[in-house]
Amino acid sequence: MRLSIHREPVLLPGGRPVDPRRLYLALSLLGGFLTAFALGVYALYVVREAELTPLQLVLAGTALEASAFVFEIPTGVVADAYSRRLSLVVGYVVFGLGIVIMGAVPTFAVIAGGQVVWGLGFTFLSGAREAWIADEIGEAEAAPVYLRAAQLRQVGLFLGTPLGFGLGFVSLQLPFLVGGAAFMLVAVLVALTMTEAGYRPAPAADRGTWRSMARTLGEGTRAIRGRGALIAAVAVSLLSGASSEAVDRLWSLHLIEGVGIPTGISDVAVFGGIALTDVAVGVVAVWLAQRTTNLGSSRAITRSLLVLAAMTVAGWLVFGLAGVFWIAFAANMLAEWGRRGADPLFIAWVNRGLDPSSRATVLSMVSQADAAGQTLGGPAMGLLASLRTVRTALVAAAVLYAPSLLVFGREMRRRDDSESSGEAQGG
Repeated sequence: MRLSIHREPVLLPGGRPVDPRRLYLALSLLGGFLTAFALGVYALYVVREAELTPLQLVLAGTALEASAFVFEIPTGVVADAYSRRLSLVVGYVVFGLGIVIMGAVPTFAVIAGGQVVWGLGFTFLSGAREAWIADEIGEAEAAPVYLRAAQLRQVGLFLGTPLGFGLGFVSLQLPFLVGGAAFMLVAVLVALTMTEAGYRPAPAADRGTWRSMARTLGEGTRAIRGRGALIAAVAVSLLSGASSEAVDRLWSLHLIEGVGIPTGISDVAVFGGIALTDVAVGVVAVWLAQRTTNLGSSRAITRSLLVLAAMTVAGWLVFGLAGVFWIAFAANMLAEWGRRGADPLFIAWVNRGLDPSSRATVLSMVSQADAAGQTLGGPAMGLLASLRTVRTALVAAAVLYAPSLLVFGREMRRRDDSESSGEAQGG
C-alpha cells in the first residue's frame, strides 16, 4: 500500500476517515501530555543538573527562538504551498528529536543545540495545525474548537506532569528521552489519520519552487500590511516575546536562589507541585475565557485580551519583587492565568478574516514576531541579570510588556468606532 503524504486523504484500516475535529482535539490533548511529561522538569534540569548561569539560561532559550525566527516563514510556506500534513509529520519528528538531544547530555552546548532542533520542529507545527482545522471545518466553526483544544491541552499537561516528575525522581534526563521518542511516534499517527479535504495545494508544477514560496510569502505580507489588527498582533507578539523570555528562563533560578525553596521539601516535589498548579490555573483560565467572551465579536475578544495582559504584567512585577516564596508563587500563578487565558483568544483574534491561501503563512509571521522579540530581548535580559540581578531582569520584563496594554486599548477604541459606524450605516 502506497502512503501518500499530501493531497489524497489517508484512511484508517477500516476505511473511515478520521473526523478533523476529533483529530485536532486528540493532538492537542496528546501534545499537552507529552510536553508536560518530557519538558516539565526542564526548569529544574537546567539549574540543578546542567548548572547553567543566568546568561546561559537565557542564551539556551535564545537558540530556540533564533531557530524559530529563521525557519518560521519557510516552514509556514511549506504548509500553505505544499501540504499541511507533510508539515506536521516532519514537525513532530524533528520536534521530538530536539527534546531527545536536550536530555542526552546536561551541558550548555548540547542543550542549546537541542533547542535549535526543537525550534525547527516547532516551526513546522506552528500555524499549520490551526490553518488545517480552519480549512477542514471553516473559519467560524474553528474559533470554539481552538478554545476546546486549549482546554484539552491543559488536561494533557495536568496528566503528563506527575508522570514526568515521577520519572524525574529517578533521573532528570529520562523524561526528555522517553517523551522525545513518543513525539516522533505522533508523526506516524498524523500520517495515518489526517485528511486534507478542505486544503488546495499549489499546482504540481509550482509546488516546492522558490517562485511559489515567494508568492505565498508576498500574500501573507500584504495581508498584514492591509489590516491594522494584524499589525497590532505583530506588535503584541514582539513585546510578549521580548519580555517573556526572561521570565520563562529565569523564574526557576529566582525561586531557588533569590526567594528560596521551603525547607524540608525536595526540589523535584516543589517544582512538580508548581507545574500541576500552573496547569490547573490554565484549565480554569481557558474555561473562563470561553464562558465570558463573545467569540463572534472582535471587540469582546480584544477586551478580554486587555484584561488578561494586565494580569500578566501585574503578576510578573510582583513575582520579580517578591522575597517570600508563597507571594512569589501566587504572583507567578496570576501571570500564568493571564498568559494561558489569552493564548486561544489571541489565535481566534488573529485568525478572523484571513485568506485561506496565506493563512498558515500569516499565522507563522505573527509567531515569528514573538520569536524575534525573544531573540532580541532574551540576551539583553540575560546580560542584565548577569550584570545586576535576576530580580532586576524580571522587573524589567514586566515593564517591557506593559505597552501591550496600550496596543489592546487602541484596538478597542478603533473597533468601537468601527462598530458604531456600522450601526449608523445600518440604521
